[in-house]
Amino acid sequence: MQHLKNEGLFLILCIIFALRAPISVFTVIVNKKECDREDDFSLSAKLVKQLSDFVKNHYDYFYEFDEVCIYYDGGQKELAKIIHNTFQALLTNIVFRKIRPDDYKLQQVADLFCTLQLLRLKEEKNDLSSSELLFFKGRRSLKKNYLKILEKKCFFRKR
Repeated sequence: MQHLKNEGLFLILCIIFALRAPISVFTVIVNKKECDREDDFSLSAKLVKQLSDFVKNHYDYFYEFDEVCIYYDGGQKELAKIIHNTFQALLTNIVFRKIRPDDYKLQQVADLFCTLQLLRLKEEKNDLSSSELLFFKGRRSLKKNYLKILEKKCFFRKR
C-alpha cells in the first residue's frame, strides 16, 4: 500500500509541474488492431498521416516561433524516423534534440499525458482494469482529477 502512496505522490507532483509548464499536448492515436499485420507500412502510414495533418492544420502556429524544437529520446527508431521526416518535410524552422537528463521532467510529463490519453480511451470504452480503478480511486476520480487536466493542456482546446 505504501508503494501506491509513493506513486500517487509522484503523479501529483508531475501534474502540478505539467499544469504550471507552458505546454500544450497533441497525441497521435492509432489502434494497432486496425492495422494490417502483414503490412509493416500500415501503422507507419497512419502515424505519418495524423502527424502531417496536425502540422498542416497548424502551420500558422508553428511559424510564430523562430525555432520549433522536437525532443525525442530515440527509444523507437521507426518512430524517431517518422517524427523527424514528417516535421522536416513540412516545416523549415525545426531543430531536433535528443533528451538530456535535465529534460527528464518534460519527458515524464509527456509520458504522463500519453498514459492519461490511453486511460481516457479505455474509460470511454468502459475497459479500465481493476488496478487502474484502484490506483485512481474510481472512474469519477479519474475523470475529475486527472482527465480534466489532459483537456486543459490539449492543443486543440479553445483558448
